[in-house]
Amino acid sequence: MNHSKNFRIEIQHFFLLGFLLLVVSDSNILRDYISLPGGARHFILVAFFLIILLVSNVKLLIPKKFSYIVIATAIYSAILFYLKYTNLLSSVIGITFTFLFLFGFIISYSLNISKTSFFKILSIFSIFVALSAVPTFIYGLVSGDLRATPTLYRELGAHGFTLNVALITSLFCFRESRKSIFIFIALALVVFIFFTTLKKSILEAMLIIFLYLFFAEKLKFSHRLTSLILSFLFISPILFFVGQDLIDNINVNIFYLNNAGNEGHVRIGMYIASISIAVDNFPLGSGFGTFGSLGSILGTYSPLYYQYGVSEIGANSYQHVLDQHHTLLDTFWPHIIAELGFIGMTLFFLLFFYPFISSIFKYTDKNKGVFFIIAALTLINFLDGLALYTPEVPMFIFLVHFLLGLSFRKICVDA
Repeated sequence: MNHSKNFRIEIQHFFLLGFLLLVVSDSNILRDYISLPGGARHFILVAFFLIILLVSNVKLLIPKKFSYIVIATAIYSAILFYLKYTNLLSSVIGITFTFLFLFGFIISYSLNISKTSFFKILSIFSIFVALSAVPTFIYGLVSGDLRATPTLYRELGAHGFTLNVALITSLFCFRESRKSIFIFIALALVVFIFFTTLKKSILEAMLIIFLYLFFAEKLKFSHRLTSLILSFLFISPILFFVGQDLIDNINVNIFYLNNAGNEGHVRIGMYIASISIAVDNFPLGSGFGTFGSLGSILGTYSPLYYQYGVSEIGANSYQHVLDQHHTLLDTFWPHIIAELGFIGMTLFFLLFFYPFISSIFKYTDKNKGVFFIIAALTLINFLDGLALYTPEVPMFIFLVHFLLGLSFRKICVDA
């Protein structure tokens, strides 16, 4: 392929990256003006992944060991679908959305774009997210309500997650280029993340900084510790401004837990019920589209919600689903535990963590930066799924698994 074609394809990658980010963001700023029906963003996501594949003129490529897990999961899913079939629409939606991330990962892994294109994509993304977060930050300061601020990214939790992904990419870009602009972007993103007062997002940001200092940078141990201390010194003044809001939020959470109890807590109750379902349906689980997933409320309202008392928790009732203000999709992992059972959950974890686990064995000084991206993305995606439905939101299927596929291909090529 000649240079002009390479350039054309890389420009198309940038276009698709920016366009997809905007289209699937489900912005709470644009939602009053652009309304898409349920599932439309997933359809758009698949369509644009196919466009990327077509314009790149490449064949699908799957890591060999990864393909074995995919085949095993496909066989298990077919058995589960046959034995635990309930409602056709619910089951099809359940299995499709559960494994849609594989589609994005395999396509992006197949691309093998140049290092220059890879760097440009990440740098453009870092700059775009940082700039887009400025109005949210200013609005929060002016209004005095840091949590009730408009954002380009769905809602505040999605906003915090996006900022953390950009923090990962900006740190990588600094490592690769040593351009100070990326450090300034990273510092700005840390400020924006802390000013969301989201405990989960703040924890993830701190873990990202730790991973970067100890696994990405070429520093002596004493220098790593010094850098870590300097990072906390930078954070200290920020805590002065947001500390009281964080304390108030923690107190609200404690009050809610004490009054609701474990089984009456929206998220904890879902985990308790999902484990009970997995045990009662050992070893297969309850089947696709039956609990805590989009399929469980589309096509039918799963009877498991009544059976395990989940319909009485928070805003989980059928009426809340009809009113489109429910909490059944407030967290991701319960639906994997309950629907796939212990065998399927193990297979899912192998797929979910494969890029990270495989990268550990390919870790060298040459690919430290790319390893950092894979490790940090996998970690925050897992953690976000503990409290939110992030891993199955269209925008983050694209962001996380598209970037994971590109990064893992780089680490395999360099190995």
